[in-house]
Amino acid sequence: MTSSESASRGCAPLALALVGLAIVACGIVATLRALERARSEAPRRVERFRVQSRSMEPQFLGPRFALQCPKCGARFYLALDVAPDPAARGNAESREARDFRERARYASCAECGFDRVPTVEAVFYDGELVAAAEQDVALARWDVAVFKDASGRQALKRVVGLPCERVALRNGDLYINGAIVKRDWRQIWSTASDVGATETTRYSDRTLVSRVMRYRDDDDRTRVQQTAITNESQAPAWNGANVANVEFARDFLVDFEWFARDGALAKFAILARRPTGAWLVELDPARRAIDVASIRLYNGRATSGRTFESLTRADFAREERTRFDWNVEPQTARKNYNVKLAIVDGELILVVDGNLCARLETNDLNDPIVGIATPFVVLGDSSRVTALKLARDLHYSSVNFGAETTVPQGLFYVLGDNSPASRDSRFDDVGAVKFVRALVKRDEREFAQ
Repeated sequence: MTSSESASRGCAPLALALVGLAIVACGIVATLRALERARSEAPRRVERFRVQSRSMEPQFLGPRFALQCPKCGARFYLALDVAPDPAARGNAESREARDFRERARYASCAECGFDRVPTVEAVFYDGELVAAAEQDVALARWDVAVFKDASGRQALKRVVGLPCERVALRNGDLYINGAIVKRDWRQIWSTASDVGATETTRYSDRTLVSRVMRYRDDDDRTRVQQTAITNESQAPAWNGANVANVEFARDFLVDFEWFARDGALAKFAILARRPTGAWLVELDPARRAIDVASIRLYNGRATSGRTFESLTRADFAREERTRFDWNVEPQTARKNYNVKLAIVDGELILVVDGNLCARLETNDLNDPIVGIATPFVVLGDSSRVTALKLARDLHYSSVNFGAETTVPQGLFYVLGDNSPASRDSRFDDVGAVKFVRALVKRDEREFAQ
């Protein structure tokens, strides 16, 4: 046997051993990948529980009684805040619901002010049944999550502050690390709240939408009075006061349809009210352009002396304009325009037919908060304005809140959308919360698959 043959035979066992190790390693990797794939594809544990308070209205509804006014026929609701029930069963037989049936005799109609609406036939609607999927802690800002509060109840709140961030509330807005939080326009509209009773007033060249209060006078006639928009829920609670202050709201949204199916290239505009200013947003289908201008208001009036509700395009004639391209469809399509305008978080945001068309700074975050009843006016042929809706943005009451607070490591700062009725991280008995295997609200359709 030559020396080369001896060396070759000596290496053969080593080569076989290496091949064997490689096969074993490949098998281990394949097994680990299969286990990981099985874990990711395995159905997540889903829990459902009843919402027991109004702290997250209107996105998540708690228990309430529905009543119908015999005077005007309007249907309205009275909300309940139900005591903690760890089992989160139905709330129909709760102490609060029984107390309402036994003690309440009459309620006031939210539409016409009639104060003798009998409650004997009130229909009970339980809190929303929330579906939540179990997952590891991977929460993002604006997620709605479930956690157990100090009373043992599974509480539902919105995550606004992440670990180690500095959180502040100023003029109803959320600030993180010293800067106001900017949101996607879809997020703004998804958390908007109805302001309650409104009244639309039409003139030939303008359409106003205002928050109103209806009441009965001494002659039993319904009276309407404009009232400032607040951050209070439109469905009042029958059995409890708000835990936080009710404050004037400052950020609003309007949504309407502009009729254009007749093919007319009609120019129209929207006036938006701010505490110390007014904005004109002019939409011109013929030029496919959007012009935006602003003027100062002094005690609600322009330098011309006109009030916000009576302003005209002439009041903005000398002001500098910001122009945006508006890629409207050809007029031969003869379609209506769906228009959304928000003036929130120090920005003006215009969306037409689901497309973001304009977004610019208003530079009024430090303006004083004043009561506003009519935040928008549509200028143009009032017969073309349909489906007009008024809403307000999230407005967080700063009660029990200092200048700024730092969220501890591993904890989250949570707030309720219905700020006056929410006991959340602003209060010492709640504070920042810890999520372990957090339950996060997801779309019900996800669980049906």
